[in-house]
Amino acid sequence: MKIDRVELQRLLEAYRTEQAQPERAERVKERDPEKDVTLTLSPEALRLNRLREELRQLPGVREEKVQELKEKIERGEYRAEPRKIAEGMLREYRLDRRV
Repeated sequence: MKIDRVELQRLLEAYRTEQAQPERAERVKERDPEKDVTLTLSPEALRLNRLREELRQLPGVREEKVQELKEKIERGEYRAEPRKIAEGMLREYRLDRRV
């Protein structure tokens, strides 16, 4: 799945907002006929679950962009820009290292 800048900014902002909130653990109680079981999730686990859910809601493929590029390639109008490709790869690498 590819995440564009807008979606990336939204995720980073959500992460920053989560970081700014006071950390607290949520307790979930499940009933077992034989005993009571309490499960405690760490604040980090709760944040990861929320971020996973946000990622699931993002579109996997931008169909309109794929179609536009296919048409340009077919017409011979697509020109790859190696510098932009390299810059994008470096940006993704840096982001991966930060996260």
